[in-house]
Amino acid sequence: MNSTRHLVLGAARSGKTRFALNVAKALAREHESEVIYVATAEAHDGEMRERIARHRAERPTNWRTLEAPRELARELASIKRRDSSEVFAGALNARSPGESVARDAAPVTAASSDRPALTEVLPPSAAASIIVIDCLTLWLSNAILSDFREADPGAPLPTWAHERETFLTWLEACDHPLILVSNEVGGGIVPTSALARRFQSEQGWLNQDVAALCEQVTLVVAGLPVPIKPTR
Repeated sequence: MNSTRHLVLGAARSGKTRFALNVAKALAREHESEVIYVATAEAHDGEMRERIARHRAERPTNWRTLEAPRELARELASIKRRDSSEVFAGALNARSPGESVARDAAPVTAASSDRPALTEVLPPSAAASIIVIDCLTLWLSNAILSDFREADPGAPLPTWAHERETFLTWLEACDHPLILVSNEVGGGIVPTSALARRFQSEQGWLNQDVAALCEQVTLVVAGLPVPIKPTR
């Protein structure tokens, strides 16, 4: 099965998650493959608990769920192909937080990154699971809130810098069919709060780097998918 990486973007309530789930269902039927749903939400209040319950009801009961609100790359590394997992896990563990690049100014593109190229050391092996990550936005929010300070909104975010770099390393080496859901946050007004502005910038930079590593990118608008990559 082709291990295509597919980024699904959209605004709030655009239908992006429903579209991503439908893509995963179609792939699972076609290839008779397992689907692993990677959930990044944390149920801090009643509204979020209701949202989590609604999303759980929307997906098939035979899908496996992996909770990963933090340390996303480390959790994803536990999804193993029989012959290749230890190779990637060792490479990921060799990276320390000190190696992460702070993300406080202009974005670093995939082409200019100094991340190690791990794709070469991951041989093809047994059947891969289809992975759905829903969503990158909540994972980003969780990581930013660990370090953000209103008194110094432009300060480095070491937790996020480390999580982001280890995730992009995993994504570059991923040998599973992968569907990633993320919010498109650049279409509205500039937020009034410093935290919201920092979040908007980090989300936009993350989306750019993830899109550069994905073979497919789809923007969902009012429930309608608009192919962005590859262009037609």
